[in-house]
Amino acid sequence: MPVPFSNVVQRRKVSNSKRVRSMHVALSPFVGRSDSPGVSLFEQLPVELGIEIFTHCLSPLPRFDPREAPLLLTRISKGWRALVLSTPWLWSSFEVDVSGSRHYESYLERSMKLWLARSKSYPLTTKIFHISVGRMLSNISARLLALLIPEAHRWRSVQFNLPPANMTPLPSHLPLLESLGLKLTGLWTSEPFSTANIPWCQLSRLDLELEHNNLPTLGDVFSILSQTPRLVQCKIEVDCTLENGVDFHNLHLPILEECHLILLGGNVYPLSSDSPALSFTKFLHHISMPTLRALTITWLVERPTAWLNRHLFISFLRRISPTLKSLDLSYLPVSETDLVEILMLFSKVTHLRLRFSIGDSNNDPVSDNFLSLLSLRNASDGSYPLLPSLTSLDLQCQGSHFSNSALFAMVMSRWKKDADPGDAFNHFGLLSMKPLLLEVEKQTCLMRCAGLDILIETLSVR
Repeated sequence: MPVPFSNVVQRRKVSNSKRVRSMHVALSPFVGRSDSPGVSLFEQLPVELGIEIFTHCLSPLPRFDPREAPLLLTRISKGWRALVLSTPWLWSSFEVDVSGSRHYESYLERSMKLWLARSKSYPLTTKIFHISVGRMLSNISARLLALLIPEAHRWRSVQFNLPPANMTPLPSHLPLLESLGLKLTGLWTSEPFSTANIPWCQLSRLDLELEHNNLPTLGDVFSILSQTPRLVQCKIEVDCTLENGVDFHNLHLPILEECHLILLGGNVYPLSSDSPALSFTKFLHHISMPTLRALTITWLVERPTAWLNRHLFISFLRRISPTLKSLDLSYLPVSETDLVEILMLFSKVTHLRLRFSIGDSNNDPVSDNFLSLLSLRNASDGSYPLLPSLTSLDLQCQGSHFSNSALFAMVMSRWKKDADPGDAFNHFGLLSMKPLLLEVEKQTCLMRCAGLDILIETLSVR
């Protein structure tokens, strides 16, 4: 009787010690002896089936850890070791989190060389994660990247979260690259990173977060997106400046499903005569995303600005509203009236996240009136509730403009204990500076015990 694949699937949530024990137990039927002397049950399986079983033991991005597959599989038996070592696919995906002692750094280098050799010519999926701490910058991530550069012709999906000083220019030959992540953060800087060799037209996924003194402008991002007809997901940090004289055309992104724009900077002089908000709305006005399902806009512009040309922003949102399911708006300089007008466009949105400044009570749009409009109530005036399809809501605000009674009335109007989990309101989160009263904690606990994923937190300044 065949053993289900679910018996050998391992989850990273399990601790390493439990992972080793459970994998040995799950795979023990294959290691046992068959009726033929000297032949294990596993050795009687077709090679293709054995490899398929091994693939279900892998994490999405395995680590250089002997307690995890594929390294763990080489320790079971000689037959398993031979098959694992002769299967390049099992070694072609890995992630490296740079930390630990210098001895550990040497182990990482040796392991990467070994995995690159064992993966042979198979396309590579890899991630290098390096957050530098302390005053001395280790060059280990630069050394690991140097090992990967000669294999750039095999890169299919790469993500580099590195200090800028350890990042080197990308090679010019990247024929297989489909997914690229570049996040350069840290105190140590170097020459601005060049994006000249990136094959934009090949990419289906892009995460571009460069040094803050080297961010692409809105004009640069428009030029990049003009070269990405295959893009499905993108996250870009951008200087919210639109240069004077940019020649716009109508930009069509036919299969883009997820878009996250992080707006910073906004030091418009002398590049632009427009404010950051006006520049951004002009940028959006020329973009079409007919399949967009998730939109995130994070507004971190340094210079305070009003949300000018609101009709251009509303026009853009109206165009994407038929397909949008998830909306995340953070720190946008909008009023309560503006916010309500925006949310009225999205009858199909199921996930909403709104974040406003914790310390700004004057411009906090989350009020009793706003919560009332969010409530699913049988209004006598026949008004239509905002976001009728909402299943998940996260709010962050200062908290001085709403009452606890209005908050819980909104939550209770949407939450039904016996509703279908797939369609019901099932999550609510709130972070504010409003003190947590005892009755709030009790009500939250009761709703959580009844099945609602609810978390209400307060931030206190001492």
